[in-house]
Amino acid sequence: MKIKSFLRAILDGFVSIGEGMASLSLFPLSRLLSYEERFGTDEELLASDWQKVGNDLRDAMHHLEDEKKNS
Repeated sequence: MKIKSFLRAILDGFVSIGEGMASLSLFPLSRLLSYEERFGTDEELLASDWQKVGNDLRDAMHHLEDEKKNS
């Protein structure tokens, strides 16, 4: 019985050490940028996506018009 409780105490200690090490960070939280600071708000990102779609459609329409003129 004493050996089981001793091993259990050692394993609990390792788990505790592992949890503590997992909570450490190389960068303090105040130095990490939030998602919005890094990439922008959802609205800004969505607007940017639709702008790219619009640009792609415009490019395709101009390409089609140029092909019609050259035919």
